[in-house]
Amino acid sequence: WLVSSDGPQAARIVAANDGNSTVKGLGTDNFIIKDFLISGGTNGIQFSQSGQNFSNMVTNVLIEGNVIVNTREDGIKISQAAHNEAADTRGNSAAIFVKGGSSDVLIDSNHVHGGKSDGIVVGGWTSFSYSNGQLLYWRPGTTGYEAKDVVVTNNVVTDFGRRPVNVLGGQDIEISNNYLEANPKYYTTINLGSGSPQGPTPITSSNVSIHDNILSQAVRQLNVE
Repeated sequence: WLVSSDGPQAARIVAANDGNSTVKGLGTDNFIIKDFLISGGTNGIQFSQSGQNFSNMVTNVLIEGNVIVNTREDGIKISQAAHNEAADTRGNSAAIFVKGGSSDVLIDSNHVHGGKSDGIVVGGWTSFSYSNGQLLYWRPGTTGYEAKDVVVTNNVVTDFGRRPVNVLGGQDIEISNNYLEANPKYYTTINLGSGSPQGPTPITSSNVSIHDNILSQAVRQLNVE
């Protein structure tokens, strides 16, 4: 457990530069990161596999109650992982991402705000890069979807340049009970599109349930590509 013992955001973790993530774990299991103010870095919090052969991935990570500001890329980045929960975290980078064969993910009760791109991205455009015949960025056997069995609920997403929620190659997705503030200068609040165009076949989004959300400032509520 890494916890701000004097209360929420009393302890601050500040990156020396933006060349690496501020909090980073490789191939680690059973971690809790709670109640810090985290500033700077490439990513605020990053958990990823150790190595490149998917033999030492990340499991059972809880990220809760953190405030993340001034990152160069993502506020929270959890790669090559499954069965994790990200909750109650704020960030001003562009998005929370789940992609590259992510599954069984709960994105619950986050306040996500203030980015130039999207708020929450379920899926994405994961690269089909190979090393020694093996895909570098996909969990083995998961290239049929970017993200699967993902629930996005009870989040507040405001002040983004593009879409509050963007689903790209996501399957069996639930988006419910969120407050989503659109950019009135952008064309949609929620987008449903395909995943990476580099693959052998298109990775389409399917079985996406959208209900009981509050949509504010929307020019168009839903766009399907």
